[in-house]
Amino acid sequence: MIFRISTQTILNLDYKEENIMSCYKPRTAPRIGGVFIAGDGSSRLIPDQLLHDAKLVKGSELLRLCYSSCAVEISGNRLEKIFDDAAVGKLGTVKAHIPADDEKAVNSTSDPFIKSILHVPMSPVAASNLETSDEA
Repeated sequence: MIFRISTQTILNLDYKEENIMSCYKPRTAPRIGGVFIAGDGSSRLIPDQLLHDAKLVKGSELLRLCYSSCAVEISGNRLEKIFDDAAVGKLGTVKAHIPADDEKAVNSTSDPFIKSILHVPMSPVAASNLETSDEA
């Protein structure tokens, strides 16, 4: 069960004007799962209880979240905080960097920087057996 919701709704609920540049907003309000906002503005809410596995691959440049019906791959820098929150079932809102954003402002913090979010629909077996030969 994956919910598609409008980006405007997410932005109104989770982002204040001063931190709109942030790529990751930890969860502060009760919600059933993590929200992923791709660079094209499409968004998904995936319930926490569907998470089967979370792996940091290539150091901390790729985070692979395997859910019961899909996998979500997040590429970027400083992804440890997102990994930690996903592992305890409290994933917040993950927003891909939009090239029009001020990259200098985003990179000037120690917060995660998200280059891309890839949603891959698949069976649970396929999601848990993703190739990990690229692990560092």
